[in-house]
Amino acid sequence: MEMIVDFRKDPAPLPPVILCDSLVTSAESFRFLGTTITKELKWEQNIRSLTKKAQQRMYFLRQLKKFLLPVKMLVNFYTAIIESILTSSITVWFAIPPAKEISSLSDYRAVALPPVVMCFKKLVWSHIASLLLPSFDSYQFAYRGNRFTEDAVATALHAALSHLEKQGSYVWMLFVDYSSAFNTILPYILVDKLEDLGLPNSTCMWINSFLSDCSQRVRVGRHIYVC
Repeated sequence: MEMIVDFRKDPAPLPPVILCDSLVTSAESFRFLGTTITKELKWEQNIRSLTKKAQQRMYFLRQLKKFLLPVKMLVNFYTAIIESILTSSITVWFAIPPAKEISSLSDYRAVALPPVVMCFKKLVWSHIASLLLPSFDSYQFAYRGNRFTEDAVATALHAALSHLEKQGSYVWMLFVDYSSAFNTILPYILVDKLEDLGLPNSTCMWINSFLSDCSQRVRVGRHIYVC
């Protein structure tokens, strides 16, 4: 088996491969160590395969819940049987050198695959949103249908200008940049706040596990380092 990876925007067509006077066809995808890899190096097919496996095992979790098993045992079952599938090959980091000559590991810079968390967002967001929408403030613009973050700026500006039309009035405004806040958040604090908003304990435990137990891998040549 041979895998050819070409990162150019316009790769040249590959020459045909002839084996024993027969043309070898090119596969659209193949499985390697439990991971489905497509020739475009996209994750959609692999994610569908993993979620299908996980959904099949959710049946057994629901059956165990019907027998009123303790929550701790249900969590252990979920972690061992379901979570292990969802987090299989979830984060893999590669490293490429920014310079032509490599003298030390510091000459390498990390390049990540497309964030896997964005793929999982598509899978779980509708479930979480259906539970959180009733608690959203009327001025909540992010993660709501037919609303955009730009609308928040326009709404604030309109309210400020309307107020300033009054004689002797003034406006104090505070802008807070949360663009990097998620990188420093503590998962257990986030889970406590989500539970206060009414999110089920099982969903909160899944989020906490996802944010706390995911390992990262850096590959340099044939060596793989787990962070």
